[in-house]
Amino acid sequence: MIHHSFRNFLLNKKAEPSFVESLCQKMNELNQEISKEATILGKGFRIGHSYFCCGLEDGTSPDTQWLNEIVMTDIAPLLEEYFFDDPYKQQKWTNKLLGDS
Repeated sequence: MIHHSFRNFLLNKKAEPSFVESLCQKMNELNQEISKEATILGKGFRIGHSYFCCGLEDGTSPDTQWLNEIVMTDIAPLLEEYFFDDPYKQQKWTNKLLGDS
């Protein structure tokens, strides 16, 4: 589960509040999906905030371009491994995180 401290971290980095809420909601939904996959995955495979802490050191504000880079370089490949037997689910979650659905 994405916690309030992560929300505050992004807001302190000057992210738009609506962007932060949307990202946190999507990540919580994805992590619920991962947790339900108990036979292969489970709670220990949930995606945490650490993926979203990089790339902000130079004063960059979290925005759609920042998120898309993280999704495409880090999270989408992870989803391919997690849902290796379900390409639809891989694409569904990648698209959702990218804002395409």
